[in-house]
Amino acid sequence: MKQNQGPRRYRIGEYASYMGVTPDFLKHYEKKHIISADVQDSGYRYYRFRESCRILECMRLRNYGFTVRDMAEAVNCMDGDQAWQMLEEKAAAMEKQVELETAILEEHRRIRDWMQRIRGKGEDWVVQRMEPFYFLPHSHHNDFLKDPRIYDILNRWVSWMPVVKSTLQIQWDGSGEEEMNSAWGLLAGEAQVLRHGIPINEAVQRIPACKALVYSFAGREFDGGTEADRDRRHPVYQWAARLGLRPAGTVYKVMLMYARMEQAPRLQYGFYILPLEE
Repeated sequence: MKQNQGPRRYRIGEYASYMGVTPDFLKHYEKKHIISADVQDSGYRYYRFRESCRILECMRLRNYGFTVRDMAEAVNCMDGDQAWQMLEEKAAAMEKQVELETAILEEHRRIRDWMQRIRGKGEDWVVQRMEPFYFLPHSHHNDFLKDPRIYDILNRWVSWMPVVKSTLQIQWDGSGEEEMNSAWGLLAGEAQVLRHGIPINEAVQRIPACKALVYSFAGREFDGGTEADRDRRHPVYQWAARLGLRPAGTVYKVMLMYARMEQAPRLQYGFYILPLEE
């Protein structure tokens, strides 16, 4: 009859191979007191078979998004109810991250379709009905706006880019005067704001549903530059005039992508929303 020789022990390389991890993984988790090893005077490490359940638990927790520090607390200190509550919190955070990544992928597909339509043309236009959207102003000319309500929610808006888009708001009164008020900010459709819980407060402007001329551009934008955004020299106004459309006042330049940002002229990709009188 075989004598009971006690739990089997394994050298670090062999044990790592059996567990599907690396030797560095074992050393790191041992250093953080999550698993333990028998260290010989020679410096060789031996891991007992019973440590395998702790390693598998660590792998499970890692996939929940636990840090090594969180794992030590979960496997060493918490009772069952507390450990489950930590899992619930991690799962909720994962759901939010999945929602964000799904929304980004959906928006990327829309932008991809837009790029395929505009590629080779350089510009395009369409008259369409726009859903309501929201605009959060952020800066005016070369200075940030000082309204503290903006900064109460700005980080949440930025976190949802490219669902939320960098946008120039151009207030044009139709007189042809070049001097106008304009502001850079962030724009999001009302449906996306409601779907994702993007916060709004008194600093956010709501633009109701409207008929609009949507003028798309890709690559080097109109040579007239920023000043031309402010009067009838720009193609968005020229197309409105050719089609006999009357602008309603405020225009939105929605940016989808920049390229060569440190060079002039920059390559810009986006579209203008020119609301029209009904």
